[in-house]
Amino acid sequence: MNVQGNKEEGILTIAVDGRIDGATAPDLEGRLVEWLNQGENRIILDLQEVYYISSAGLRVVLMGAKRLQNKGRLVLAGLKPEVKEIFEMAGFDTILNFYDQPGSAREALQNG
Repeated sequence: MNVQGNKEEGILTIAVDGRIDGATAPDLEGRLVEWLNQGENRIILDLQEVYYISSAGLRVVLMGAKRLQNKGRLVLAGLKPEVKEIFEMAGFDTILNFYDQPGSAREALQNG
């Protein structure tokens, strides 16, 4: 798994590729916590290149969303159908916004 962050116009896009599972989720969590502690509060989690996410990965996403609950926003972009299905089965579609592409996620964050 690789994790890359790119900040543009006050929005941090975190691109992840590979698997987010018990072995890789701690790395993603550490990076995400680091960015949150630096004050990032508008985050796109770009999962276009993620082909699998386990419950450990879901926990990391939930942690990030909860930390931003009253002072920012975390959205998901580019989910492959099989990854989106996992998020939906876990009920994440009721608490997070999903976008087809990072560009549409960026527009949504810019417009409030």
